[in-house]
Amino acid sequence: TLKTTRYKGYYYKVRAFKTVDGEKVYGPWSETRYFNLGPAIVLCLVFFTLIEILIFRKKLRVSTERKARIMEFDESKTLENIPLLIKCLSVLALVITGFLLHGLLNIEASVVAMFGASLLMLLTGAKEVDDLLKDIEWGTIFFFVGLFILVGGLVETGAIKIAAEYVLGLTKGDIRSTSILIVWISGIFSAFVDNIPYVATMIPLVQDIGNTLGNEAITPVWWSLALGSCLGGNGTLVGASANVVSAGLAAKSGYKISFMEFTKYGFGFMLVTLVISTVYVLLVFL
Repeated sequence: TLKTTRYKGYYYKVRAFKTVDGEKVYGPWSETRYFNLGPAIVLCLVFFTLIEILIFRKKLRVSTERKARIMEFDESKTLENIPLLIKCLSVLALVITGFLLHGLLNIEASVVAMFGASLLMLLTGAKEVDDLLKDIEWGTIFFFVGLFILVGGLVETGAIKIAAEYVLGLTKGDIRSTSILIVWISGIFSAFVDNIPYVATMIPLVQDIGNTLGNEAITPVWWSLALGSCLGGNGTLVGASANVVSAGLAAKSGYKISFMEFTKYGFGFMLVTLVISTVYVLLVFL
């Protein structure tokens, strides 16, 4: 059966299912599942690996001299300070535990991260801290400062919210169309704007729809938001923090990765992974 619900001038049609306990729930995703996005990510990873081998197959070949040089490396000499390694691993384990439990402890993840960094600096000593400050990619840090200020301005002025509400209005109340559109809009947005403030802006909008239609009805929209905002970060150099950090480390080693060079490969990969995500959402959640 179908249930039609009016929300902000649009009529959403959702299917009715019965849960395990017999209660009728309206929505396209009511049955119990033991997987959500894992298979989609595995498919994207397999595709990415195959295409990477196909495109860079010539550059992946290494000369015999370089292989011999790598084999001559003595990994035991790399660990110059075992006590420091133990301290780092201990603090890292503590921080990971904090990330897992921060919701239960009602502590922000940022507080956990800052606590771990401060604790490690106290444990390592002045010399290690001085060396660390010299090795920090300050250019990357200030890039993120400027990026977050820019995105924060867009959030505070309501620009992202206005754009998101307009996009949701384009589907005119169809859950299937809304889910698919969210995958693509989230992917495109996240390629150029950091996905954290974008998702933070979208969450109240999706929750607002859920309050009217029911949480089960909008489950595909949530998963579409997760897929699109995550995979969209692969599109450009500024799409994800890891991209910028990797480019900074590469430049430090003498290999500069420009914005256009990254986008030339990344945007194509992003488009194909969004196609895979679209098919997955249609087959699994709708």
